[in-house]
Amino acid sequence: MRQPGEWVEADEAVAEIIDPITDTVKAVRAQAGGLIYASRRAPFVTLGAEIMKIAGKTPYKGGGGLAS
Repeated sequence: MRQPGEWVEADEAVAEIIDPITDTVKAVRAQAGGLIYASRRAPFVTLGAEIMKIAGKTPYKGGGGLAS
């Protein structure tokens, strides 16, 4: 849905996950507003996978820092 380079608001739908067994579609919402600077292009994701990175004003206190 949304692409790198776009600005988003907190709680805005940025992607959709489709369950291949039930065909259920679920919206993925941004935890924070900011600029999308990276997104995953894989056709399949697993539970907990990062699918998008957003640079915002408030640091997210849940991990996701730079790799060492």
